[in-house]
Amino acid sequence: MHKPSVLVYRHQLFKASEPFIHAQASWLRHYRPLYVGRKTLGPAPEGSEVRTIERASNWSRFANRLWCEPRPFLDILRDDRPALMHAHFGLDAVYGIRVAQKLDIPLAVTLHGFDVTVRPSAFALSGKPTEMRYAFSRNAVAKGASRLICVSDFIRGRAIDYGYPEHLLETHYMGIDARSFEPAVWDAQPGRRILHVARLVEKKGTRYLIEAFARLRRRGITDIELHIVGDGPLREELMALASSLQLGDAIRFHGALSWADVMKLMSTTYLFCLPSVTAKSGDSEGLGMVLLEAAAHHVPCVATRHGGIPEAIQDGVNGLLVAERDANGLSDRMAAVLTDTRLHARLAANARRVVEENFDIARQTQKLESIYSAIRGSRP
Repeated sequence: MHKPSVLVYRHQLFKASEPFIHAQASWLRHYRPLYVGRKTLGPAPEGSEVRTIERASNWSRFANRLWCEPRPFLDILRDDRPALMHAHFGLDAVYGIRVAQKLDIPLAVTLHGFDVTVRPSAFALSGKPTEMRYAFSRNAVAKGASRLICVSDFIRGRAIDYGYPEHLLETHYMGIDARSFEPAVWDAQPGRRILHVARLVEKKGTRYLIEAFARLRRRGITDIELHIVGDGPLREELMALASSLQLGDAIRFHGALSWADVMKLMSTTYLFCLPSVTAKSGDSEGLGMVLLEAAAHHVPCVATRHGGIPEAIQDGVNGLLVAERDANGLSDRMAAVLTDTRLHARLAANARRVVEENFDIARQTQKLESIYSAIRGSRP
């Protein structure tokens, strides 16, 4: 039976930091994903259908970027008959909506986090065309979208504050396939691995983790290593901080790694940390998919009471939570897991259980397909 196709729309497709977009689309059973964007930043998953405007003229790409001109996308989709579009991030939806309107198909938009937490004034003053346009064009998304999908209840609340119509908003967790992850196996020689995977920006709270890690070592917990995976504008500053705290070989900055390499590190990790904070711009964590990946590996997590994180990490059940920007409290919570093997084992077992119960990708994607069918059926 021919499956209706859904345009999975993202300006930059297959970014290393966004494997969750393809993971979700690959679990569709009643719809066929067709990836659409300006360009690809990574290899397309095997067997996937991809359409980009990379080969369009310079003028066409310029017109799309500055004025949301849909023609280059209409050209590459002329032989396709999609049933609907699913745009990821509100900023991309500003552009995708013009394409959906021209194709006369409904539009679903997933709001992931920064698109409804960064202050509009910060977008307006960014100097980046896509962000500036979003600052002044959110009403177009509100009027043109059939459904606004929020990755957490926290993001749903922020979307309401942002002015999006409440009746269009629906919380839907993006899931993972826990069955594909084996329990982590660690080796205490030369040290137990503490892992942090994040873009090195203010929101991720990496500096507080480095400070907490230094406190742990001063307390005599020395059989530990901190591995930081990710790149970003704060990398040099964070490396200088680690040097000033004389952490030496106990801390490693890996830079950006492929998802497969991150999962390899995760499989031998003892503790995962994500001490996210609210950035000066307002930018906040939607949920933190990497927390779910760690949990699926039976790796306990220490994180902050921030954004949508408490919806994934239940304090004292499958992880421990601490206030934002509290390096001392973070150090104490990390020490508790590192020095109490029974606590570690209990958190590890519960981590996997919570993922299987609340974030199973098969069930979550089935719910997503119900959303797709509902918005198709509700069109006049």
